[in-house]
Amino acid sequence: MTRTGLPVIISLAISAAVIFRILPPGKLAGLKNRLPPAAKGNTFPASEKSTGGPIVNPVFITSVSQRMSPAVRVFASLSGAVSAEARRARLAEFPDSLSEAEVAALTNFLSVAESRIPGVSSRDALSLKNDAANALLARAPGGAGLAAFFAAQSLDSRNSRGWRDYALQFLPFALLRDRSPSSLRLAGDAYAAAFSEPRLRCFRGTALNGLAELERAGVRLAGVSAEDAALAVLRDPQPDENPVLTAAALCRERGWTNAVPELRRLAASSPSPLVRRAADSALRALAATNADDRLSTALPPEKQLR
Repeated sequence: MTRTGLPVIISLAISAAVIFRILPPGKLAGLKNRLPPAAKGNTFPASEKSTGGPIVNPVFITSVSQRMSPAVRVFASLSGAVSAEARRARLAEFPDSLSEAEVAALTNFLSVAESRIPGVSSRDALSLKNDAANALLARAPGGAGLAAFFAAQSLDSRNSRGWRDYALQFLPFALLRDRSPSSLRLAGDAYAAAFSEPRLRCFRGTALNGLAELERAGVRLAGVSAEDAALAVLRDPQPDENPVLTAAALCRERGWTNAVPELRRLAASSPSPLVRRAADSALRALAATNADDRLSTALPPEKQLR
């Protein structure tokens, strides 16, 4: 029996229903064995769908909290109003290596909608989630299934936009600690969704940065690449400015000459001066570092860049 004991065993009985509501059934097999204990035990009552995020199982977290350090117990408390300042003060007291019970408590904390964390504002709650996620990445042993957890959090439409974006930011760092086939597959699903679903357009800049970070570290995901993602962003007929700036910068850094037609179009006709300058800069860098003379003809006239 694990250190989390009976509460985790009880929580696993409801995990299948939870995960089916987060991801399509085809992705269940890879996820169910990778989530941290607490993420497997969360319950999301049908009556709570409109609350803006998952609801934690209070019996589970109360039981598990009896088997952890006082610092983590106070920080992750959901049973009483603990101020943001009191929670942050406990961060410095976290143990160097988190136990399974402590990982369970912190992932439960991350799974709760910001508006439902007692004693703090939604803005402070999101900041505290950032702190908790950093602590997990630095102190959870062996990855602790965090890659699958962050992938699922980024895909769960009940989570706030801010937390879903944070989950995507944490995903590549979790993957560098856990490169199991199931975690890589689930991460690929999360990144691919950002570029294939129009409603997830707002996450494309974060997803593109994550893919590029992984590829710099030698990690490639099946079915999605940073270069293809950058091209998708550049071709978006209704682009957000920041993802396009990110894509142009990556094209310049990585020497992606396949992007030249899109960069040329953006440099000449984007309504955003920042995008026009970024596209022009990428074009000139690509022309300077490639022997292909055709690139020099892709440069737009200077007068179009004002």
